[in-house]
Amino acid sequence: MKTACKVFIIIGMVFGFLYIIPLVVGAIALNKLANARRKEELTGVAICTLLLCSTIGGILMLCLNEKDLVQNSNQNVQSVQNVANDTDREEKAAQDEISEISKNIEKLKELKAQGVLSDEEYERLRKTQVDKLLRG
Repeated sequence: MKTACKVFIIIGMVFGFLYIIPLVVGAIALNKLANARRKEELTGVAICTLLLCSTIGGILMLCLNEKDLVQNSNQNVQSVQNVANDTDREEKAAQDEISEISKNIEKLKELKAQGVLSDEEYERLRKTQVDKLLRG
């Protein structure tokens, strides 16, 4: 009975291990599909996918056109450009805000010099602008 238990445990371990293989091969295939630029880069992974993960997915990988992969590459480039544009816009907005706060502080100085604002009012308003600058 003990030997039978051991045999079934080992068989269970072997078949349980086999369930991990499709996950690994599938993850590798998805990564290759996202990054491949030439059809030749996919051949080995496509065959492994065909045999170990998904028959239809492997066949489709083998049938991919170079055009599909170039489109993939263009999408990646476009995605990087979008991130760069977003970063540029955020930096410009931050610079605009700093410029606006600087102008406000200059106006406060002028109003204080003209005697419109007292020292206390000037300091309070200036501090508000500086706090705004530090939070932004």
